[in-house]
Amino acid sequence: MATCNDLEKKELRELRKKADRTAAQQPRTLLPEPVGSNLLPAVAGDDQGKILGRDATTTGLELDIEQWREELAAPTDFSILKIFVDNTEIKDLEVHYPPGTIPSPVKLAVPVLYLGAHGLKEVRYEVSSDLDQNPRDSETLTFFYDTRDPNLGNQPAAVQLDPDLIANNKQVTPEYLSSHGDEVVLSVADPIDRRPGDTFAFYWGTGLSQPTLDGLLPPGPIQFRMNAGLISAMGQGAKILQYTLTDRAGNRSLYSDFETVHVLLSDPPSGLRPPEVPAAPVDREEARAGVLVNVLAYDNPLGGDEILLFWHGTYVDTKRVAAIPAFPIVFTVDYDVIAFPGTLLPYIANVQYFVRRGSDTDSPIAPTAVNLVVPGDPLEPINPGPEDPALPVPDLLSHTLEIDKIVPADSIHNAAVTIAMPNNLAAGDLIEVFYGPGNGEFVDDYPVTGNEGPGFVIPITLPWIPIIRDVGNGKIPLWYRISDANNYKVSKKKIIDVSVNNFTITDPATFTRVDPADGRIRCTQSPWLGIPVRIFAPTSLEKDDEIELHALGYDFTFDMELSGPPQIIPHRVTQNDVTQGISLMLDWKYFVLSNYRCGIEIFWTIRKAIGGGGGTSPTTQVQVTVNQAGATCDPTQP
Repeated sequence: MATCNDLEKKELRELRKKADRTAAQQPRTLLPEPVGSNLLPAVAGDDQGKILGRDATTTGLELDIEQWREELAAPTDFSILKIFVDNTEIKDLEVHYPPGTIPSPVKLAVPVLYLGAHGLKEVRYEVSSDLDQNPRDSETLTFFYDTRDPNLGNQPAAVQLDPDLIANNKQVTPEYLSSHGDEVVLSVADPIDRRPGDTFAFYWGTGLSQPTLDGLLPPGPIQFRMNAGLISAMGQGAKILQYTLTDRAGNRSLYSDFETVHVLLSDPPSGLRPPEVPAAPVDREEARAGVLVNVLAYDNPLGGDEILLFWHGTYVDTKRVAAIPAFPIVFTVDYDVIAFPGTLLPYIANVQYFVRRGSDTDSPIAPTAVNLVVPGDPLEPINPGPEDPALPVPDLLSHTLEIDKIVPADSIHNAAVTIAMPNNLAAGDLIEVFYGPGNGEFVDDYPVTGNEGPGFVIPITLPWIPIIRDVGNGKIPLWYRISDANNYKVSKKKIIDVSVNNFTITDPATFTRVDPADGRIRCTQSPWLGIPVRIFAPTSLEKDDEIELHALGYDFTFDMELSGPPQIIPHRVTQNDVTQGISLMLDWKYFVLSNYRCGIEIFWTIRKAIGGGGGTSPTTQVQVTVNQAGATCDPTQP
């Protein structure tokens, strides 16, 4: 089968024969061949001859053309230069030169898109004058346009290790180096299209940013030699070996397939101690959070040592020792790994780690007690808890027999909570009831006796004080927890609709600066300075309650709202407010006047500091006029 090299040689011979025939048919007045100023020169042993390199992708083939003798027929005549690639004229490169403007030399660039594919190329030019139209050809420039890497786009094979190194488990040790001339010799198969001038870049390590060795491929078999000093400088541990090959045109191969060796130049790790599990014995709550495992200091640690942790045979994670070793090295073991051996019975986990530095050194095992068993029926294996969706939810009955509601009529009264006895609980298990947001307020508990029969219902009292009143209104969660000596689980939360702390305010807000004759506000009350309002409700207010005064603007007869959304003034109650009342000021600019008149309606709301209850006061209205016989007394009006 003909190789790529054979085909290129045949193509070159045919092109040269063709060039000889063409020369024999032409007059012996050919112009000098164009000079490829960015061609690489031919080198001994490479039949490609002159080469256009990869750098030409952006610059193109740069030509220098010797200035020819200009003989024009008339002042209006001009010279024409045409460029041919493989006997095809490149129309885009035709140049016209008026008299006396031909440069010396003429410089042109042929973009690579006109050169076609990888292979031998011919470039020539012809010149003529516009009036004569008798073209004169040049000699032909022949070169090789090289766009293929030495391995023709194929990934090079991995380096070949010395058989003794393979027999040594690919471990580079002081003993191996001393018996092999203090070096590691790595062999590489010839690339498919090897040529003089090819170069290599060899990488020893874990990165590909900077080659460890590089240079021209040596004659004969290709070998990379890593001496003992360079190996030591590159450090210990696993080393990935890869290389690339680049031809003199600049075409680089893919990175080779990789090989791995392990450098072990110092004493191996020793004195490994069992891993430390501070949380042992491990319960379900600790497992949910993730259990910490500490790897303690051992003898002869080296930066780059890999620590592999296993929990009862299951791989957990790998961490590397820092360049300056520091201990302990901390791992976190997730719940699913801890639960993998089972959650129905306690077990003893074998916790162990390995130090990998070429080969693996194992630590002693740390037996660790694990108990993920919950009271009653087990959770689904994939459910870490604590919620058990299979548990019956608690029920609530208020004093007024509302189901899962506490309404204002239930004020000052306790509520009753019942729980259907969960299955398979044992004597000594404890049921605790909680009510409220977040972690909730503890309500009461029920110790399981073991004597409860089928259908048994646990009664719990939810007290008014301090629970119902102080937790307050809203959508309030109610749930319970079942625990034994080791673990616990919780029921789903029942949401109780609580409005018990709402109440009706009987004390309205009042306008304090009005005409005593009829209760209206006129010019003499100067409303443009602000409209004072007082709230006096000693039986409704307590310190730290939050109130809001709402004011709406209407027309004079209260038939239509004129001022948009209400003006709202918030206020936190002080102890003095409770006994002396609250004074607030409405902003006159808020209200829209019709014929210099308006109506104002006010009310106030409260949210209690204790219990979160609230209420709304009755409304109060007042008519305001600043009309003076079609004009106004209000200095703020236009």
